[in-house]
Amino acid sequence: MIPYLIQSLLWQVSFLLFYILFLKKETFFRINRIFLIGGLVLSYLFPLIHLPVKIFANNVFYAKLEPVILESRNLQNHWEQQDFLNIHILWITGSIIVFLFTLFNLYKIYKLYQKHGKQNIENAILIKVPGLNNAFTFFHLIFIEHNLQLSVQEKIITHEKIHVNEKHSLDLLIIQLLKMAFWFNPALYFYEKQIKEIHEYIADAAVIKQYDKKEYLNLLLQHRFRNYELTFVQTFFQKSILKKRIKMQNKQKSPKINYLKYTGIIAVVFGLTLFINACSKETPEVKNQPEPAVKQIQETIPEEDVEVAFQFIKNPPQIEGCEGLEGEAAKKCFSEKIAGHIRSTFNTSLADKVELVNPRVKILTQFTIDEEGKITNIKARSRYKILEEEAKRSIATLPRMKPGKQNGKPVKVTYTLPIIFNVEK
Repeated sequence: MIPYLIQSLLWQVSFLLFYILFLKKETFFRINRIFLIGGLVLSYLFPLIHLPVKIFANNVFYAKLEPVILESRNLQNHWEQQDFLNIHILWITGSIIVFLFTLFNLYKIYKLYQKHGKQNIENAILIKVPGLNNAFTFFHLIFIEHNLQLSVQEKIITHEKIHVNEKHSLDLLIIQLLKMAFWFNPALYFYEKQIKEIHEYIADAAVIKQYDKKEYLNLLLQHRFRNYELTFVQTFFQKSILKKRIKMQNKQKSPKINYLKYTGIIAVVFGLTLFINACSKETPEVKNQPEPAVKQIQETIPEEDVEVAFQFIKNPPQIEGCEGLEGEAAKKCFSEKIAGHIRSTFNTSLADKVELVNPRVKILTQFTIDEEGKITNIKARSRYKILEEEAKRSIATLPRMKPGKQNGKPVKVTYTLPIIFNVEK
């Protein structure tokens, strides 16, 4: 879970940096809104994407051995550490606090809705509250100060109706729900701030199309009311972004050629997705080559350099203890001896040093038995570097074997060997 949260946070920070560095100053407000919300959603989806990545492409012939299953009770402590429990208690406690805070704010909205008169205006409900000192919108509900001048009310209501029509409350509710689950994530609070700014830019731009710009911006300056204390609603007068709103509405419209920025960022994000998956995902199992492919390739390389697949070699390599066996019996004995050696030499306690994502950890290994029976060209791939290195070390300690022969001459034989941890929780 922790690696997932870290990857998600990195994606969120990346989207925020792209926005702040390249897009924030643009006047494409609706596109920026889509970028921010879309980036937030994708940041939780990208770590779940699994793309197949091939390795060991330079080798042609493979013999797949039976997986080696390692049982390690030493790993049990990894899942039972007190710190692990404490972190989850803190996590749940924080989520409950945010949830209760959200319920309290919803209750305050409900009380205002119940207590004061309501007026239907198109697809919204207007509620005038004496002493509110501000205006705010929650989905289709518009709350404004009862005693405002009619000319001021008209402009504020027009502004708030844009929030209703654009469904801006949905964006804030999504962020609030994410804050309940991941309250400790600082990026969510930055997202909330940026989204609120975009909402105001969209509504201000729509109002200015209907009213005189100078008159409307003067309204913003003259009525510096306090914010109503609800974090996931959109309030009309927000001192923290007032200057930004005025500056943005006085700014010259961005040229259409700047749309290319979005295309470039999409290309970069797509490239990063492929790169991150290539670096972090496990390699799929490698299947044995069919016999025609083996014969065809054998004809194109010098005989002394040929590597032969296990199932096609007449005299496969032999390990001590399997002498004299043939066919399936020889293959089974060979696999059992290799598995026994790995079980006895692999330091399973190393897994305690890594943050396991799930209780089944796979290491895909590959090695070659050369013409002299030596173990060479050892490779490994796993989610965890420390386990890769231990797998290579363990395989390197295999004893020297009797080399495989094809047409009476020693040849190289390359094997793939999956090593699997079954971790008991």
